[in-house]
Amino acid sequence: MEPLFLAVICACDAGLYREALHEVYIPQIQRGNIHFAAAVLGVRGALLSVLVHFFEDLRWDSPVKTGGDEHSLTTEDHLLILADAALYLTTTQGMGTPEARICYERVESLCHSIKRPLPSVFGTDR
Repeated sequence: MEPLFLAVICACDAGLYREALHEVYIPQIQRGNIHFAAAVLGVRGALLSVLVHFFEDLRWDSPVKTGGDEHSLTTEDHLLILADAALYLTTTQGMGTPEARICYERVESLCHSIKRPLPSVFGTDR
Protein backbone atom coordinates (compact mmCIF):
# COMPACT_ATOMS: atom_id res chain seq x y z
CA MET A 1 0.00 0.00 0.00
CA GLU A 2 2.83 2.41 0.67
CA PRO A 3 3.52 3.14 -3.03
CA LEU A 4 -0.19 3.83 -3.55
CA PHE A 5 -0.31 6.14 -0.54
CA LEU A 6 2.72 8.00 -1.87
CA ALA A 7 1.12 8.24 -5.32
CA VAL A 8 -1.92 9.98 -3.85
CA ILE A 9 0.23 12.36 -1.81
CA CYS A 10 2.42 13.24 -4.79
CA ALA A 11 -0.60 13.74 -7.05
CA CYS A 12 -2.25 16.04 -4.49
CA ASP A 13 0.98 17.98 -4.05
CA ALA A 14 1.00 18.45 -7.84
CA GLY A 15 -2.61 19.69 -7.81
CA LEU A 16 -3.97 16.53 -9.45
CA TYR A 17 -6.67 15.98 -6.84
CA ARG A 18 -9.25 14.35 -9.10
CA GLU A 19 -6.73 11.88 -10.52
CA ALA A 20 -5.46 11.03 -7.04
CA LEU A 21 -8.97 10.30 -5.86
CA HIS A 22 -10.44 8.52 -8.89
CA GLU A 23 -7.38 6.71 -10.22
CA VAL A 24 -5.63 5.68 -7.02
CA TYR A 25 -7.52 6.25 -3.74
CA ILE A 26 -10.93 4.84 -4.65
CA PRO A 27 -10.07 2.01 -7.06
CA GLN A 28 -6.70 0.86 -5.75
CA ILE A 29 -6.48 1.77 -2.07
CA GLN A 30 -10.11 1.39 -1.01
CA ARG A 31 -11.09 -0.90 -3.91
CA GLY A 32 -14.38 0.88 -4.37
CA ASN A 33 -17.01 0.25 -1.74
CA ILE A 34 -14.98 -2.54 -0.13
CA HIS A 35 -12.87 -0.05 1.87
CA PHE A 36 -10.03 -2.54 1.62
CA ALA A 37 -7.30 -0.50 3.31
CA ALA A 38 -9.52 0.36 6.27
CA ALA A 39 -11.63 -2.76 6.71
CA VAL A 40 -9.19 -5.47 5.68
CA LEU A 41 -5.78 -3.98 6.45
CA GLY A 42 -6.92 -1.72 9.30
CA VAL A 43 -4.58 1.11 8.32
CA ARG A 44 -6.90 3.96 9.26
CA GLY A 45 -4.10 6.16 10.61
CA ALA A 46 -2.19 5.81 7.35
CA LEU A 47 -5.36 6.62 5.42
CA LEU A 48 -5.71 9.83 7.41
CA SER A 49 -2.13 10.70 6.47
CA VAL A 50 -3.19 10.37 2.84
CA LEU A 51 -6.60 12.05 3.11
CA VAL A 52 -5.21 15.18 4.77
CA HIS A 53 -3.49 16.00 1.47
CA PHE A 54 -6.93 16.71 -0.01
CA PHE A 55 -7.17 19.66 2.42
CA GLU A 56 -5.57 23.11 2.15
CA ASP A 57 -2.47 23.47 4.33
CA LEU A 58 -3.11 19.93 5.67
CA ARG A 59 -5.93 21.27 7.86
CA TRP A 60 -9.13 19.26 8.31
CA ASP A 61 -11.24 22.42 8.28
CA SER A 62 -10.10 23.49 4.79
CA PRO A 63 -10.86 21.04 1.98
CA VAL A 64 -9.32 22.05 -1.32
CA LYS A 65 -11.60 24.19 -3.42
CA THR A 66 -13.80 22.78 -6.12
CA GLY A 67 -13.12 24.21 -9.52
CA GLY A 68 -13.89 24.07 -13.17
CA ASP A 69 -10.75 22.39 -14.43
CA GLU A 70 -10.31 18.67 -15.01
CA HIS A 71 -8.05 18.22 -11.95
CA SER A 72 -10.45 19.77 -9.43
CA LEU A 73 -12.72 17.93 -7.06
CA THR A 74 -16.48 17.99 -7.34
CA THR A 75 -18.85 18.46 -4.43
CA GLU A 76 -19.48 14.69 -4.48
CA ASP A 77 -15.72 14.13 -4.27
CA HIS A 78 -15.54 16.41 -1.25
CA LEU A 79 -18.37 14.54 0.37
CA LEU A 80 -16.58 11.22 -0.07
CA ILE A 81 -13.27 12.54 1.27
CA LEU A 82 -14.90 14.24 4.25
CA ALA A 83 -16.99 11.18 5.09
CA ASP A 84 -13.93 8.92 5.01
CA ALA A 85 -11.92 11.41 7.07
CA ALA A 86 -14.73 11.73 9.63
CA LEU A 87 -15.01 7.97 9.97
CA TYR A 88 -11.27 7.38 10.35
CA LEU A 89 -10.77 10.32 12.69
CA THR A 90 -13.54 8.95 14.89
CA THR A 91 -12.16 5.41 14.92
CA THR A 92 -8.60 6.51 15.62
CA GLN A 93 -9.10 9.55 17.88
CA GLY A 94 -12.69 9.41 19.11
CA MET A 95 -15.88 11.29 18.32
CA GLY A 96 -15.04 14.16 20.64
CA THR A 97 -12.06 15.43 18.69
CA PRO A 98 -12.53 18.81 16.99
CA GLU A 99 -11.22 17.43 13.69
CA ALA A 100 -13.86 14.67 13.55
CA ARG A 101 -16.64 17.12 14.45
CA ILE A 102 -15.49 19.52 11.73
CA CYS A 103 -15.60 16.75 9.12
CA TYR A 104 -19.02 15.52 10.26
CA GLU A 105 -20.42 19.06 10.17
CA ARG A 106 -19.05 19.59 6.64
CA VAL A 107 -20.57 16.27 5.50
CA GLU A 108 -23.94 17.36 6.84
CA SER A 109 -23.66 20.78 5.20
CA LEU A 110 -22.65 19.32 1.83
CA CYS A 111 -25.47 16.76 1.92
CA HIS A 112 -27.97 19.56 2.50
CA SER A 113 -26.46 21.72 -0.24
CA ILE A 114 -26.75 18.97 -2.87
CA LYS A 115 -30.06 17.71 -1.46
CA ARG A 116 -28.65 14.29 -0.69
CA PRO A 117 -29.52 12.29 2.43
CA LEU A 118 -26.81 11.80 5.01
CA PRO A 119 -24.98 8.49 4.57
CA SER A 120 -26.32 5.92 7.03
CA VAL A 121 -22.76 5.02 7.93
CA PHE A 122 -20.19 7.55 6.82
CA GLY A 123 -17.73 6.12 4.34
CA THR A 124 -19.95 3.38 2.92
CA ASP A 125 -22.21 5.40 0.63
CA ARG A 126 -20.16 5.99 -2.51
